[in-house]
Amino acid sequence: NMLFLKPTASFTPREVITNQTNWELVKSKKQIKVYSQWITLYDGFETRRMRGNFQVNMPIPDIISFLRNGSNLKNWMEGATVSYDLEQKPGYWTSYAQFNIPWPFDDQDLVVRNMLDYPVNVDSACILMESSAGVVPKKENIRRMPYFSGYWKFKRISNAVTAIEYCAFTKSEPVVPRFIQD
Repeated sequence: NMLFLKPTASFTPREVITNQTNWELVKSKKQIKVYSQWITLYDGFETRRMRGNFQVNMPIPDIISFLRNGSNLKNWMEGATVSYDLEQKPGYWTSYAQFNIPWPFDDQDLVVRNMLDYPVNVDSACILMESSAGVVPKKENIRRMPYFSGYWKFKRISNAVTAIEYCAFTKSEPVVPRFIQD
């Protein structure tokens, strides 16, 4: 039930997509399923990876366009109060998000590089995410998430319906109770 990630010169989240076993269903509501899985990283750090599965009434190109716009993050990420683009290139983009964490804990922020894999004439796509903590300076009283990794997977069900899988984990000790972090 553990996933061992080995360090590489250029680690990418592709390595975390490989282990899709031992998931525990945490919550199921309105056809959204949330799972968790404990993983062990190459340095022995244990963390919990979260995954959500759901469908939306939107084609893949529209979903990708929505996610590429960094200012949209605060509209769908729970607790995000600030979000914007840092960089936009054809195959990747970098986004910034700041999260309001309940007192007495410091707010958090996250800088993520997103890499798009969307071959032409294919009914699926993937966005790989990895933190890029050093891209922007840290802000006072804001705790930077030091490591974040995850992915979005999209599969076309019909012209207007897409199945989505979102999966992510952080490499940081929880500073807030797990129900707030989740």
